[in-house]
Formats: sequence, C-alpha cells, structure tokens
Amino acid sequence: MWWTVFGDPDRSPPWRADRDALYRRWLPAQGRGPAGVPAPLRVAERTAELEAGDWFGPVQVEMIRWEHQLTPQGARGLPDRARDER
Repeated sequence: MWWTVFGDPDRSPPWRADRDALYRRWLPAQGRGPAGVPAPLRVAERTAELEAGDWFGPVQVEMIRWEHQLTPQGARGLPDRARDER
C-alpha cells in the first residue's frame, strides 16, 4: 500500500488553511486528526486497518520524504497529467 501526503507540516504555505477546510467539508476522514496529523501519517491507525482484514502479512512502514516545487500552473495541471498517464 502506498499513501502520499502533500505538503510539509513544518512549512505550511498560506493557501493550506483553505485546502484543509475543503478536506474537512468533503473528505473528513482524510483530513487532519485532532493533533493535526494527516490520516496517512497516523501510522498505528493505518497499520491496524491493514492487519484487521487479514489481507496482508506483517505491515512494515517506511516514510520517504521528497520535495518538488510547483508553479500555480503546474499544480493546476496535475489532474490532467495523472489522467494522461493512465
């Protein structure tokens, strides 16, 4: 399983509050929890979820941090690129 978390909690851009509000409204389970931790980074919850269904063997967690700079135009083009790669 692979989850991607967009953004760095230590360096929040000005538009982040607006995006987080959208998540709270439309995707509440995927937003930040009470401690401000995004759902994919709540490792104990995700591990328990994967192990509960007996679909996987022992769950191993690896976090990979990377950085990529996007212009506003580049960010708007992300859905188009994902669709084109299918």
